[in-house]
Amino acid sequence: MNCRNTSTRATRFSRWCKAGLLGAALALVGTRSYAQNIAVASSGGGSACTPCASLAAAFAEINTGTVSGTITLTVLGSYAEPAGSAVLNSSGAGAASYTSVTISPAAPGITITGTSVSGRGIIELNGADNVTINGDAPGGGANDRDLTITNAAAAATTYTSVIRLAHSTLVTSTDVVTISNCILNGSATGQNSSGITGTTTAMHTTYGILNGGGA
Repeated sequence: MNCRNTSTRATRFSRWCKAGLLGAALALVGTRSYAQNIAVASSGGGSACTPCASLAAAFAEINTGTVSGTITLTVLGSYAEPAGSAVLNSSGAGAASYTSVTISPAAPGITITGTSVSGRGIIELNGADNVTINGDAPGGGANDRDLTITNAAAAATTYTSVIRLAHSTLVTSTDVVTISNCILNGSATGQNSSGITGTTTAMHTTYGILNGGGA
């Protein structure tokens, strides 16, 4: 904006120019996006990012012990998971210390989209116990499927999953995990069919929920 005074009505022009600059500045601020998508509540330590930008960011707060105790993560709106995979470690692994983690949407129609690489999931529970992912938002009907998690990886990307329950030689179990009232979209059309049960066929390479395998 050119604010040189070319008018004899200097006072009026000055007010207009200042107002114009202020409006332009406010418009610029209004177009900036500071997406914070995961509200974090806990009985122990408080989060440095609440809301956090993603599940990966919220999980990082848990994995480092910043957030502890009984933890609730609320998905506030639809977003794309920037890390590809959001990994929650087991309590007692490193600094992580929690009794339970619950993930649920704040409202109907919320979607988390991620693009995982081969052998990885959008949400990975790396030996994590006592985790609940409940897609039923509060205030609606009972058992509504208000949360969708979509793996946007190319169909040719093998061994991807939406939710991966990962085990290792050090952490051999992922116990007391409840996943309910969610819509889980795998990365290839038709490959979440209940009729696809073979473990060696080429088609059996994308999963809604995969139980087992290292993170």
